[in-house]
Amino acid sequence: MVSSKITTKMAIKTFTFFSIFVFVSIITYGQKSKLAVSEPVMIDESYSLYEAGDVYLAGQPTQEKLDSLLNVGVNFIINLRTAGEMDMVSFKEEEYLKSKGIGYLHIPLGGNDGYPPEAIDKMGEALKSADGKVLVHCRGAVRATYAWMAWLIRYEGYSIDEAVELGYKARFTVPFFDLLGFPITIQKK
Repeated sequence: MVSSKITTKMAIKTFTFFSIFVFVSIITYGQKSKLAVSEPVMIDESYSLYEAGDVYLAGQPTQEKLDSLLNVGVNFIINLRTAGEMDMVSFKEEEYLKSKGIGYLHIPLGGNDGYPPEAIDKMGEALKSADGKVLVHCRGAVRATYAWMAWLIRYEGYSIDEAVELGYKARFTVPFFDLLGFPITIQKK
């Protein structure tokens, strides 16, 4: 009888712990960020800087351009450039930002790194926990725009059409569509 009571108590504790764990996991994964999202607006053509609410999309900023962004409240940087591309930058971006106490995450996209969905998971987690404005950049703002669009769909509940409409206002482009001269619909199988 004693072992029956112990087993029942353990089962109740295990069930309670598991239920709380599942509940917290569901809420955490499905939770939207605190960041405001708006239609992208061109701020600085010199490096394709767009403001889209609390998220900025851009090409590679110089050290001076980063300082300007920090002055308007950007406190986290997501860099989507490949390691090879970063070798061409005239300053050590990560070291510079960390010396200023700014959050930094490097998620290489493109080239040999490809475009894995896990990259958007990393970006999504960073944006979900962001406490302030965030810059997402690559070399010319195209990959930053693609990643932002994927984040809008996967983490913020936007439809593909809504994300594409916003993306076209930044650096999303599919020249093939333009060359055809008529609208098309593509389905991925």
